[in-house]
Amino acid sequence: MRRSAIDIENWTRMRARAETLTRPSSLAGVASAVGRAPYTNIGGRRSYSDIGLPNRSLALDHCGRRRIIDWNPAVARITVEAGMRLADLCAVTIRGGQLPSVLPGTGFVTVGGAVASDVHGKNHTLRGSFGNHVRQIRLQRSDLGETVAVPDDQLLRASVGGLGLSGAITDVTLELQNVGSAYLDQDAAPLPQFADYAQDLPYLDGYEFSAAWIDMTDPRGGGVVFKARWRCDGDFNAPARREATIPVTAPLSCINAVTTSLFNVAYRRRAARRGSERIHYTRALWPLDGVLNWNRLYGPSGFEQYQVCTPDIEPLVEVCRLARRSGLSSPLTVLKRFGGRAPVGMISFPRKGFTLAIDFRPGRELAKTFAAMDEVVRAAGGAWYPAKYQRLRRSDLERAFPAWSEVLAMRDPMIRTGFLERMTS
Repeated sequence: MRRSAIDIENWTRMRARAETLTRPSSLAGVASAVGRAPYTNIGGRRSYSDIGLPNRSLALDHCGRRRIIDWNPAVARITVEAGMRLADLCAVTIRGGQLPSVLPGTGFVTVGGAVASDVHGKNHTLRGSFGNHVRQIRLQRSDLGETVAVPDDQLLRASVGGLGLSGAITDVTLELQNVGSAYLDQDAAPLPQFADYAQDLPYLDGYEFSAAWIDMTDPRGGGVVFKARWRCDGDFNAPARREATIPVTAPLSCINAVTTSLFNVAYRRRAARRGSERIHYTRALWPLDGVLNWNRLYGPSGFEQYQVCTPDIEPLVEVCRLARRSGLSSPLTVLKRFGGRAPVGMISFPRKGFTLAIDFRPGRELAKTFAAMDEVVRAAGGAWYPAKYQRLRRSDLERAFPAWSEVLAMRDPMIRTGFLERMTS
């Protein structure tokens, strides 16, 4: 344990100061940490906002607890410690032909973080979000000690998507799904223009996974639609995969108008060449995980992400236009559809409609662009993803998540995060 003040690095350009960092390896260690000082829960550090940034509080790092506690393949149910990464969990369960039903865009997220952010994947229309498959969580709180919550408990509903405010999640019981292979049949098809994604929905319903990559240099907002379904060939072996690494942070951002345009042209051509392919789930669902520390390409100023959801696709067409006009968007822009399955969490982000995520490099026009996009989302009755959008306003949080006050009332009184202080000051 480090006793002196330290810096906790987030993937974005943000930094926060922690008085102490502790990474307990036992339940007793978590209980001790929770009881002695104001604290912030941190895990895989894959959030792009300040929900996991300590504000001169104890940084409670859960990655010291990452074991499987119990796994019963017969009923497809597993209990794991909250610090286990999804990639490590999947590497074990896939050998038995099982995986979590919902996987986000990176395997580096911890299970506890997946609960706290109620992450979603490319199969929301069929499987909902991560919290829909949580069967129990165990928490350590400063006021209640060890507490167990199950579906329909208010505490579980406040914890799923609750941004880590309800206490220190120590272990999670998940319902898994049976799969017939570790491989998917994936098709890549051109998307002529942004709004066409909504026209293809009946066709996309025949696939387990679907999402669109958007070319932000294209005035029509075209791109590529990826759709995939599980194979049933019984092959659960992992392919040999050599990960690339960005060894150092670039002194200046490598992401600019020229490199973005070149990348987008090359990416569209590559997708057209590949068409249909048999692909391992890790490559299909976590494409960026194959390039470690890819965020370093953005340089020392990092990047910011804007992820929102609106009931209809038309407002997102305008959001896309505003982002393109700024000239600051990067090659990483993804459009997905959310189904109608109600989330478990009181303030979970996923809801029926369409969601768009855009990465931006810093620039003088960025604040103005975000403000304009916020106006569009606000008028459409949409919502912002608190785990992704650093500039979310308190008024917009309360409007998009009416149960925020209930979650706030149920938080562990010793929790202190940058997000919490920003939303309550």
